[in-house]
Amino acid sequence: MSGGTHLFVLVLFSMAWFFALGGLIVNFLSWRAALKAKDGERVPSGFPFIPGILGSVCVFLTLPLIGKAQGAEVPWPWAWILLPFFLDMYGPGGFVMALLGFVRETPLVEPEAAPLPPDLAAEIERSQRLLEQRRAAATGCLLGTAVGDALGLPCEGLPRARQLRLFPRLEHYRFLLGKGMCSDDTDHACMVAQSLAVAGNNARRFASSLAWRLRFWLLGLPAGIGMATLRAILKLWMFFPPQFSGVRSAGNGPAMRIALLGVCFADNDAALILHTAAATGITHRDPKAECGALAVALAARSSMRTEDSEAYVAHLRRFLAPFGEAGTELLSLIERAQASVARGEATADFADSIGCARGVSGYMYHSVPAALQAWFSHPRDFAAAVTAVIRCGGDTDTTAAIAGAIVGAGVGKSGIPERWLSDLWDWPRGVPWLEAVAERAVRSTLGDCREQALYISPLRLFARNLAFLILVLAHGFRRLAPPY
Repeated sequence: MSGGTHLFVLVLFSMAWFFALGGLIVNFLSWRAALKAKDGERVPSGFPFIPGILGSVCVFLTLPLIGKAQGAEVPWPWAWILLPFFLDMYGPGGFVMALLGFVRETPLVEPEAAPLPPDLAAEIERSQRLLEQRRAAATGCLLGTAVGDALGLPCEGLPRARQLRLFPRLEHYRFLLGKGMCSDDTDHACMVAQSLAVAGNNARRFASSLAWRLRFWLLGLPAGIGMATLRAILKLWMFFPPQFSGVRSAGNGPAMRIALLGVCFADNDAALILHTAAATGITHRDPKAECGALAVALAARSSMRTEDSEAYVAHLRRFLAPFGEAGTELLSLIERAQASVARGEATADFADSIGCARGVSGYMYHSVPAALQAWFSHPRDFAAAVTAVIRCGGDTDTTAAIAGAIVGAGVGKSGIPERWLSDLWDWPRGVPWLEAVAERAVRSTLGDCREQALYISPLRLFARNLAFLILVLAHGFRRLAPPY
């Protein structure tokens, strides 16, 4: 070989060994640092495969020159191709070193855990009990909303007499071949749960998340959306911030989605007030709407704690005091509901006394007192409470959803009749999905840590909403036929 060829070969070989040994050293140091690092500590990383590959390329480029100098068509030192790569940390040698590291990091015998101090062990046990209680209450609250919504939906808007003729018994669903489907009441409760999961205890992030979910919920063409909610969501799409998107209305929209807040923030009055105000103000700005929403959230909290109506009214009086006349009016109606139960009146009779003889309307100060009277009458009997408020007529899906959420928070999933849970058909959601959403909301708010929202396919929701709309229209045409 000429002097220039010798020099070129020497440079290429030098580069090959530089890359190979350099990669070996860098990755060996990274491996040693990883063994000494504590949990969660960042360690320097090497350059996987790159040094060995570059070194192999450099050797490969030298082979044709060597072969040409030797007069051979096929160069003989094939081992030179593999040697630098073998020396690299992530080559075969690296595999052996990694295996040794794994053996070193994984002891064959688990060391015995040191006993916890008594006070710390008691605190952990208390936290676990609290988590289980909240999880059971949140699950019952969401499932109670869905079941009450599905039971009351076929009866919505019917006068009492006509409802009794069409549906003399409410032992099973009457929407589709003995199966039940949910309306916007359950949709809103699920959106609140999802927003709690991703926001934790941050009320501003919660409001932002709920606002975006409402925006995209409208794109799914939901059936039966209230006029105030529709106007508010349109304002959201016009980029009004959530604190300015609400309209002046005292409709019952906030009450149907708010009960879960009373469970998640049972021990945090400030967070309960802030989140209730945020969830209400997105769509409704009337003080009566916020008063009604607070009444429902506090009812769910009292139901979870198994408090009687006296304790609940005492809490409510304190929470409604800042609202002045609006709070006083609602408190008076709820005290009348309490007195009605003491006299042994049925929920329908109480509804008559507050001006709902033709059915409970969508006005917050009609729907909330009626639902609370049903809860006062049957605090631990889910079926009796939901059936009683449905028999009042009017906006039956919403009032039954509110009553179901409150009683469900107290009795949990086990207190809801199994036949109603098994026959609840609300694809792509379902009972397991609702349970998972409730658990994420509890973990996020109780531990003050953000969770991932539970994914649900928008295309499947859109298909479900179209099918639901067709079934609602079919029910509308059915009402034109007897019995009248």
